[in-house]
Amino acid sequence: MEQPARPLALFDFDGTITSRDSFALFLIKTKPLRFYLAGIRFLPQILLFFVRRYPNQNLKESFLHFLLAGMPEDELKHRAAIFLKEEIPAIIRPQAEVTIKKLLADRTRVIVITATPRLLVEPWCRKMGIEILGTELNFADGIFSGSIDGLNCRGEEKARRINELLDLKRYAPIDVYGDSSGDLAMLNLTSKSHQHFKPFRD
Repeated sequence: MEQPARPLALFDFDGTITSRDSFALFLIKTKPLRFYLAGIRFLPQILLFFVRRYPNQNLKESFLHFLLAGMPEDELKHRAAIFLKEEIPAIIRPQAEVTIKKLLADRTRVIVITATPRLLVEPWCRKMGIEILGTELNFADGIFSGSIDGLNCRGEEKARRINELLDLKRYAPIDVYGDSSGDLAMLNLTSKSHQHFKPFRD
């Protein structure tokens, strides 16, 4: 007998589950002075990015390389664990957490798909008991190279990774939660009635 379809919920992280950008906050908390120096150094690229003339991945890698290149993977994971404990709880939208817990209670498969480095968001997802797909960082011999491994998990890359991981025909309903243009490809994986754009706003 064919197994019944299982419910699926796909969530963006920053701006959807959180009230602010966790990646930027992590960089600020990790290297505060250097973060603001990076903002000055890469100001032309930032301005070009906002008018869609500079790739998001290139800008992200510029910040990553300037701030974190050469850091051991173990240290990055340790800092991510501290970040989970000290900073993440304050930026999680309460209704988002309530919704995720309810979905899990209803045996829904819940996956976070985020452009934020997976290493940073994974501790929170593990604590919640949910899965994660995120931007992967490149390490060589346990040291962060300063670059992204593969593509930034944003836009069409979100949809590609979901389709690579899942046979969506085996899931129903499929609810998708996002808050920006970087989530549109993911939102379009389901019907309009199951697309939740900018949810959990007070």
